[in-house]
Amino acid sequence: MEAMESTPVQGSSEEQVELNAADAPIEKLQDIMETDEPMGDAGPVPLPQKQYFPNPYVASVTTQAGSSDSEAMNMPPALHPDATPDVLTALKTETVNLCEKIVANCKPSDHQAPWDVYNGYSGLARLFLKIHECDPACQIHGLSALILAEQYMDTAIANCNSFLRQLKDAKIVCHDVGYLRSQGGVWATGALVYHHTGNNERSAFCLAQLVSMKHMALSANCSQDFSYGRPGYLYALLYVRRYLTNAHETITNDLVEAILNTVLNDGAEGAKRQFYGPSDRRGHKMDFGQTRSPFIWLWYMERYLGAAHGMAGALTSVLSVPSSLLKAVNEAETDDMPREPAGEEERAKVTHVERALKYLQSRKLANGSYMLRIDDTRTNSSQLFEEKEFVQFCHGAPGVALCLCRGYEVYKKEEYLSAAKEAADLVWKRGLIRKGVGLCHGISGNAYLFLTLYRLTNDIAYWQRAQCFANVAINWDTTYAPQLTSDRTTSPAQKYGLFDGIGGLAHLVADMGFWKEEVFVGFPGFADAFLE
Repeated sequence: MEAMESTPVQGSSEEQVELNAADAPIEKLQDIMETDEPMGDAGPVPLPQKQYFPNPYVASVTTQAGSSDSEAMNMPPALHPDATPDVLTALKTETVNLCEKIVANCKPSDHQAPWDVYNGYSGLARLFLKIHECDPACQIHGLSALILAEQYMDTAIANCNSFLRQLKDAKIVCHDVGYLRSQGGVWATGALVYHHTGNNERSAFCLAQLVSMKHMALSANCSQDFSYGRPGYLYALLYVRRYLTNAHETITNDLVEAILNTVLNDGAEGAKRQFYGPSDRRGHKMDFGQTRSPFIWLWYMERYLGAAHGMAGALTSVLSVPSSLLKAVNEAETDDMPREPAGEEERAKVTHVERALKYLQSRKLANGSYMLRIDDTRTNSSQLFEEKEFVQFCHGAPGVALCLCRGYEVYKKEEYLSAAKEAADLVWKRGLIRKGVGLCHGISGNAYLFLTLYRLTNDIAYWQRAQCFANVAINWDTTYAPQLTSDRTTSPAQKYGLFDGIGGLAHLVADMGFWKEEVFVGFPGFADAFLE
């Protein structure tokens, strides 16, 4: 269905600009997004503080990836995986140093510690399993990485079970199933950790617990975002199937298809919803309407675009499903969806997913950024200016670009890769964000976009960019943190966890230091579960 027409509102100049329709062409927003002074109801509003540090490795952002001129990019000349062994050795040494900090500050036996993958001990178990896979001989404080993975996993399960008992005693029903922020991540990670330690009974138990969550995942009360909801549960199933070969007997095709169908049904229902925004300054209620996308996923009734809670996250999970299964399901259709000609039914089943991907791509602004929400088409305001500064995995260009990279791998269309490259140029310019070094909204997460593009293109400039971001993150505490007015990392979980803290940096440095061992698949916990 076409977006419903909306009443134009007066912009900051005499020209009227349509702001309210969800599908208003992005070009209509450029004058608003790029003006020097945002206009609030009372006149000019000061621009918010930039949310990123200037990139010290480039004098300008005119240099495009694809150039191997290290001097022009102001980079050390030998930062690539075919460099001297000393470079990779230094990265491996830094991996151990970071892991030693984590173990020293997050005792594996801490039964008050958080247990999830995002910032808890399941995430640390996953990290140390990664280190073991990179280097089985690696020792951290005299213990092998695999032993540490098992210890963190034991504590995570104990703490998770304690939490679940508290919910049961309080008669609270929890519908969270996503890999990052629920017990789903605990059981998925546990199945793999215990498989590697040879504890097959424990691994099978975790696998059974993960599968038993299917009723929660199919519940109408389950959320639709990646972090907490069905797309994250779909990822957990695919992640275990990828790395645990015997899991196919338990995580059956029927189960994957059931979750996939429900995810797509969520998107189809979201696309049919009519949305209204707040009243404008003249008291007229803004009609956001519907979108042209066949799938729109909601989080707290908001149409987010990003990886953690929005369209990019759900689509990445869907596109990670093996093509044979994706073609086998009957994708949710509505009467408003254009049908493919008769005789092309099989192609039509995939077409709707790609149409949604194209819609996501179309939300790009002229500077390469992506809006936080589909409905961020408000009048000129300081809030709009602040929101365009989101350059991080969870919201903004990095997470959307990772989804586009996956779309390129599935559909083999250059337009998706080109869009991801444009986003990477923005990340190179504004991706050294002030929020820290983690994966979710930190520098390490942004660096993973460069590594992903290096894997897809073999363009050494992307490796160099990732190395430069890693170098900034490694020197964060001494060079960058003192420049901040406040410390966002208020707890050990935030400071050392996988998605908020240096756990994510350790994962990044391990991927780079052991690159020749071909251990890199994709962004951990998000884009590394696909099977070709």
